[in-house]
Amino acid sequence: MNITGKVDKTSKEKYIDTEQEVLVSTIKNLKNNLEKTRLMFGVGVELRPAKNDRMIIIPFGNSERNRVAVGGVNEQITPIVEDGERRFYSTNANGDIVQVNIYMKNDGSLLIETRDIIEIDADSDIYVDTNETLNLHSQKNCNIDSDTFIVLQSGSDFAVRYSAINTLFTQIQTLFNSYITNFYNIHTHVTIGYTSDPPTPLGSTVTIDASPAKIDNIKVP
Repeated sequence: MNITGKVDKTSKEKYIDTEQEVLVSTIKNLKNNLEKTRLMFGVGVELRPAKNDRMIIIPFGNSERNRVAVGGVNEQITPIVEDGERRFYSTNANGDIVQVNIYMKNDGSLLIETRDIIEIDADSDIYVDTNETLNLHSQKNCNIDSDTFIVLQSGSDFAVRYSAINTLFTQIQTLFNSYITNFYNIHTHVTIGYTSDPPTPLGSTVTIDASPAKIDNIKVP
């Protein structure tokens, strides 16, 4: 006979005839008795229920002690899916707060939400392809790091550092203005009558301002 019960706690341990540790939940049945039950949710699926998740338990084998939890439901999170939709989520240990939410909606959209870091680790390329706009937004810093190159729009040219260019422009400005002030504007020409006259017109100093080229919210190494 199938029974249901609520999870009291879950641990990794050997269960009856297992050679290695498996997930085993201590489940409180309808009579408030605690029973250990092995969790089995299919090959490739690892799931550890939260406290108070309600599980479906079935006996198997010849021993009354052999019980397996084959499914369950969280009764603390309000369902939100519409017809045809699928939603996968994890919760905190108490089962009352959604931590990661993957929501496949019936309008074709996909929602992924998390309260912490998202990590994608691959040994090969990762592709993101869309027929529409790809938007990346962060309320804090958006860091893009690579051990080799960061390529935009299949480019082959090089990005430049504003600070280095601004320093170079400042040096050019200083040298040019020094030449105008200290050499060009004070040198003289011998004219008819052997008089020495300054150049006409006098040279003008310049101001080179590279600040319009600066993009404040994009940083490079």
